[in-house]
Amino acid sequence: MFSQYTLDTIADDVLPWEEVGSNKMKDPNLNLYFCSNAPFKFYFTFDTIIAGIQHKDPNTVVVLIDLTDYGILDSLHTRIKKDSELNPDVALDRIVFVPKMNHHHLMAMYSLSDVVLDSVYFVGDTTLREALLR
Repeated sequence: MFSQYTLDTIADDVLPWEEVGSNKMKDPNLNLYFCSNAPFKFYFTFDTIIAGIQHKDPNTVVVLIDLTDYGILDSLHTRIKKDSELNPDVALDRIVFVPKMNHHHLMAMYSLSDVVLDSVYFVGDTTLREALLR
């Protein structure tokens, strides 16, 4: 399913204007950790989890959904980014924010990612079911 997509085509489709993030997603030497959850589902422990992953896997690139274009969620995305900036253990240069994706891109990302993450306290429903379809 969704085998017509590669990391190159997904990165070009979802980040056509952002070369740095796009290149990180395409890099075959990096391990792609993808979390499709909206920022309002991230509890304050999420950045600690990201920091732990980055510490244990130096080849990590974490891909998160950026919802800054969706009005009311702006402050939540800003809070998540600010929390991560304040946590010295989170390497923001190893996080790529992508816009909300079309469903076919989302399903392809599940398939192409090395690890699919789910948020803490909001787990086990849609993300799990979709990730298992990959």
